[in-house]
Amino acid sequence: MIEIEHKIVHFYGRFGDGASGVTEALTGWAELTEDLGYNVEIWSARGERVKHRLLRHIAHVGWGRRFALPMGLLWSLRRSDLVYLHEGWTLSNVVAVAVGRLRRSKMVLMPHGVYDPHMVVLQRDILGIRRALERWVLRSVDAVHVFYASEYVDVRLLEPRAALPIIAPNGGPEPESVETWTGAGDYFCWVGRFDPYHKGLDLLLEAWAELPKAPPRLILAGPDYMGGRVKVEELVERLKLSDQVEVRGPVYGAEKDTLLAECVAYVHPSRWESCSIALLENLAMGIPSLLADSVHAAPTLKAAGVVQLCDFNSSDALNRAIMLTANNHELSQASRQWMSDSGSWVAVAREYRLELKSLIGDR
Repeated sequence: MIEIEHKIVHFYGRFGDGASGVTEALTGWAELTEDLGYNVEIWSARGERVKHRLLRHIAHVGWGRRFALPMGLLWSLRRSDLVYLHEGWTLSNVVAVAVGRLRRSKMVLMPHGVYDPHMVVLQRDILGIRRALERWVLRSVDAVHVFYASEYVDVRLLEPRAALPIIAPNGGPEPESVETWTGAGDYFCWVGRFDPYHKGLDLLLEAWAELPKAPPRLILAGPDYMGGRVKVEELVERLKLSDQVEVRGPVYGAEKDTLLAECVAYVHPSRWESCSIALLENLAMGIPSLLADSVHAAPTLKAAGVVQLCDFNSSDALNRAIMLTANNHELSQASRQWMSDSGSWVAVAREYRLELKSLIGDR
């Protein structure tokens, strides 16, 4: 254990509200820095749906996601702390940056892809106030931690004077720690949150319906999101895909492992995405994966030879990609090897250690 006086705080007010991609990534980064020998805590408003041994509740004033303000930071932060803020477009981050500047703590923003232009246009912004506050946050932190260089392009589109980037992607599990893909089934698979527009499920199904031959079997599974699963079921019915496409609820544990391990390939059609931990978990299993060419991870993973890219706006492109991906054992072996060499949390830690030293080494 390294004796270090600095504390690394991961602040996300919604951490206790329920599991999500953000909470999963945050947990990964917190545990990684703890493994490197640092004193680490996760700070959040009170919530009981997600628990963690590093979690500490701090006082908030107000209500809801937008208006709960972390006033407890005033007496919790120290000058020697390094504070990671997660996501964006919340007043809690604005308050956290203001308190951090007052306490002279170093601050890093990890936006998790929320500055993608698709998301920026969805923000309700009266008189441009929210955008002005968000741009101030981006200028005021000491660094912006993005997962890929292309994500920082989105940051600069919103605020040209944003703090300099740290570029380090999420990690995933070691291949030896997860189930191994067998491809014993007869279906393609997608697992995730039923948010049809964000996750590109409408594009996937429309292209699936136009495949030149009878569409292969496809299983979509995951939790509902604001009625999204019903919309997907209705689209399956309208496109006359009921015989080929099965829509399931959430899957966990052994059921999820079996579903993924036996698929012929995994499809990931998101319109936008920063760094999907679910995709990294699938690569660790060795699942041949078909990835939308629109997501930030696409160029890196394609260059590594571990995914097949696809434009899901085109049924012809999907048809070609399906033939190249299904039961592709070479792709499976390459993905497992890449996760071991470069994609696991252990591998990510090797370079991230240097970023941490540069952030806190001058205190």
